Amino acid sequence: MKIAIIIRYLTRTGGAAREAMELCRELEKRGENGTVYTFAYDRENCFPGEFGDIKIVTFHWEYPKFATLYGRAHRAIARFFWIPLVGTTIDRFVQNQKAKRLAFLISKDTDVLNPHDQISVHTAKYFKKYIRKIPSVWMMNDLDIKRWSIFDHPLLHTPRRPLIKRIIDWMRDTYENKIFFSSQDKIGVIVARMGRLAKKYLGRSDAVVVRSGVDVGQFVYKERKGIQGKKIKLYCQGIFYVYRRFEDGIRAVKILHDWGYDPHLTITGDYGHKDTARAYHQTLVALCEELEVRDRVTFTGVISEKDLMRYYQESDIFIFASIQTWGIAIFEAMATGLPVILSKDAGAGEVLKDRKTMLLTRTGDPKDIAHKVKELIDNPMLYQKLAREGNTFVRNSLSWSKYTDNMLRLFEEALKETKKI
Repeated sequence: MKIAIIIRYLTRTGGAAREAMELCRELEKRGENGTVYTFAYDRENCFPGEFGDIKIVTFHWEYPKFATLYGRAHRAIARFFWIPLVGTTIDRFVQNQKAKRLAFLISKDTDVLNPHDQISVHTAKYFKKYIRKIPSVWMMNDLDIKRWSIFDHPLLHTPRRPLIKRIIDWMRDTYENKIFFSSQDKIGVIVARMGRLAKKYLGRSDAVVVRSGVDVGQFVYKERKGIQGKKIKLYCQGIFYVYRRFEDGIRAVKILHDWGYDPHLTITGDYGHKDTARAYHQTLVALCEELEVRDRVTFTGVISEKDLMRYYQESDIFIFASIQTWGIAIFEAMATGLPVILSKDAGAGEVLKDRKTMLLTRTGDPKDIAHKVKELIDNPMLYQKLAREGNTFVRNSLSWSKYTDNMLRLFEEALKETKKI
């Protein structure tokens, strides 16, 4: 079977990028023919040296002159409320043109298309329209539409959109669904929550849950006995987005310090890839200074895979305060035996059990995080249980091999159904 795995960007280390690349590698191991197609691939920043054995196809792109001119104008007159709408429209146009161009790079004898994000769905649609009508299986890790966004969570304090904007958003989503989303023959979702969103906003009740994997051979398990004394090494990891809720971990550090503990929090992840990430990082630094814990919080920026392993091994507790849909980092941490404190709104909670494989905490509640940290310090038996049971769960339940098994099943079903038509 020849499969085109499509993802918009491979420019930095992240869960979606790893998912697409690991799938390609697993397919090749089984004798299938997989190729990753992307707008851009940065070998230095996207898992450097790790995926040299897979086929990746990309292209060079230059922005149209009008888009460049708009960018200059936007900086000059951004105070006018209508500019963001214009900017979004131009960006969507550019992304759509990229999607169409990428479609013509996909091998014509491909059997199945496998987009991994919304813009990649555009590429799949254009291939089916202009090249060959073949089945397409969308791995819907997230839903990027106007009427719903992870950024609409109450904790993120996103302003309510005016009525006219909501009407425009509805029109855009209706168009997107009719032209692009409806062209997908099968949909895989990483958590059941995304399946419910697909049903509500896309009218698709056929979404199948396909859990992402972990390369358990890469993450060495460390036997842990508990935290000795008052010193605590806390760890958070992820590309900087406001939904990560790193501030909850920082505030928990302040609370623990006030209680007489000696905590230190390390936060690793890229905060230089876009303006919003840089602004979020600056906000977090300011918060550290305000709380007088700047010397207790370290921001490393991008780190190597070797350093990632080291932080998992050397830390005492992994804090995942995020509200995102999944979070591969959670399971990587558990594979090393690092106990996890997990936000109630994190999608990974669908497969994990409170007080067996992790400790559940109220979303957006730093004091509850601090209490959970204290409980793990005071209760070494619970600490050891989470380390042991978490590791066992990951190694028995999540792997890229199992993920590929499930994706191949969807590919084969889509092929069979297409042949019947």
